[in-house]
Amino acid sequence: MEEKSMKKIAIVLVAYALAMAFLVGVATTASAEDKIVEATVSRKIEKLDRNGNPICLLFVAQEHTLQGVSYTKDVMASCFGAVVPKCAAVAEGETVRMIVSPQQYQGSETFLVRHVIQ
Repeated sequence: MEEKSMKKIAIVLVAYALAMAFLVGVATTASAEDKIVEATVSRKIEKLDRNGNPICLLFVAQEHTLQGVSYTKDVMASCFGAVVPKCAAVAEGETVRMIVSPQQYQGSETFLVRHVIQ
């Protein structure tokens, strides 16, 4: 009798663990959707990566609020491949609209630029 109830408890625990793993997986992938950002470029860096390919880093000002306190911080937007010429054409101080994929790098939010909207 005890063996059957132990098996039932084990099955229920395994099912619960699988369900929680699924929910955590859905929550983390749902937060990685692309979004449109419109921001002012505070700094721009153009350089070559270690393979000799051009890249462009745009630092854009983003408004944030923490416990009722509003502040501005620069978020790095990385441009690679076919997007580099459009990013390189943007001047510092200019407002840019772009489609980005939000990412985390060492605890800070960064953007991977997918497309620059003209």
